[in-house]
Amino acid sequence: MKTILLSMALMLGIGLVGLVGCNEPAKDSNSDKKKDKDKPAAKVDHGEWCAAHCLPEEICWACNKEFRDKCEKEGTDWCKIHARPQSQCFKCDPKIKEKWEKYHMEKYGTKAPEPDDY
Repeated sequence: MKTILLSMALMLGIGLVGLVGCNEPAKDSNSDKKKDKDKPAAKVDHGEWCAAHCLPEEICWACNKEFRDKCEKEGTDWCKIHARPQSQCFKCDPKIKEKWEKYHMEKYGTKAPEPDDY
């Protein structure tokens, strides 16, 4: 008799959990992927991307001192107003930023993070 009552109580409990369920709505995995692609990337290290300045690290004017010094010394690609390579001066030409954002999207599949200084 105890076994029957225990079995019925267990079945009732399972039934109630099934009826109540959880409060989380069902997720559409495709819409999550689309939302993630439209979100700016977190300031993470892709191993070669400077998230703080929206440029590949090897040619980041702010982080790669050797590259910056070379550009400044040569003077052919140097913005004297903003102290960075002219080819990376988002302040003088916002289209340069768009070029690197497009590059980031193609390479990593996400929007580039907003640079801290441009």
